[in-house]
Amino acid sequence: MTNTNLLCITPDYNDGTGATYIGAAWLRFLIDEEAKKVNLPFLDLYKEQATKTNFETEMQRQDPLLVHLFGHGNYNLITCQNGQILLTGCTNDQILAERVVYVLSCKCGRDLGLSAVRKGAFSFLGYKENFTFDTLNVPYPPGDPLTDKVAEAFFRSHAAAIISYIHGNSVRKSYADSQHVFNYWIPIIEDIDPLYAADLVWDRDHQVLNIGEIEPPILPGKIKIAPLLLFAGLLLIPLLRKRSRKI
Repeated sequence: MTNTNLLCITPDYNDGTGATYIGAAWLRFLIDEEAKKVNLPFLDLYKEQATKTNFETEMQRQDPLLVHLFGHGNYNLITCQNGQILLTGCTNDQILAERVVYVLSCKCGRDLGLSAVRKGAFSFLGYKENFTFDTLNVPYPPGDPLTDKVAEAFFRSHAAAIISYIHGNSVRKSYADSQHVFNYWIPIIEDIDPLYAADLVWDRDHQVLNIGEIEPPILPGKIKIAPLLLFAGLLLIPLLRKRSRKI
């Protein structure tokens, strides 16, 4: 029986775009901190630790119910540190059996997500096409991604799903909450730059939830909270110019 804990894999390396650097900073800030708030045991395989070998070892050792995967991907695979292939559909995705899986990666919500649930994953939330996000004109590195209020809109919208689940909501509710947070941000960003808003709409519309035959469990003993309450009082700063990136 799986344990009610969380395993994340969060690569951060020079991919030529800054996408993993920016994404890793936001995801660690949002997801790791939220797990701490509710005392959910978690392990985040970050940067050099985000390898296939470490992931497979810790999946066996930790046996987590909840998994968050981050990295560049394609329809049938997701990568980890330095572009190493982590999972491929119909090859080693059976490791996700009896897990609740959230993924931030281009395209793998389509074929890999379907393959994973067919192999026994409780659920797989991801994106069936590219996940595109925009940033301010801030150099990465050494700029601090957490000061980028445009990237914030994209990563908070995605993270709302797993945060909702961590707080005791169902997988279906977590998907709806993420969609709700996307909708919250879209008009705010549209007032600043319609091109940014169009990318948010794209990500929202290509977010997909695959659910297996067995209804995904709900984490016990957590306090249900609306994700929007977690994100209240955010301050947007003026845009300098469009910087578009894909995971």
